[in-house]
Amino acid sequence: MLAAFADVPGGAAGLRSALLTGVPPLDAERLALLAQITPSEQELMRLAAWLRGPGAEPSDLAPPEQALAALGLRALGGVPRPRAKASAALFRALLPGLASDACAAAGSVVAACAQVC
Repeated sequence: MLAAFADVPGGAAGLRSALLTGVPPLDAERLALLAQITPSEQELMRLAAWLRGPGAEPSDLAPPEQALAALGLRALGGVPRPRAKASAALFRALLPGLASDACAAAGSVVAACAQVC
């Protein structure tokens, strides 16, 4: 799944920047995927507890796990509440289309009311 983010410059740091600042911008499809694969707060707490254990290093994780850990763990410079931020960014990306659909629907209601009255 992380292959969808292979062209984001900077790897995990680029994903952090995309979530925090919107630069580089991610399309709605990739934001939806990111919202799905971002570790939950509970998963991040477990991972942080494991990393505090004796001899545990981030390099012990598989590359996809390292990227997701770097995205979410504050100790590694991660984003606070990454899943919520990904969902908010997705909503922000979808909002223009949703607003356009709502306006079109309202226009249809106005036209129907004009025909009835």
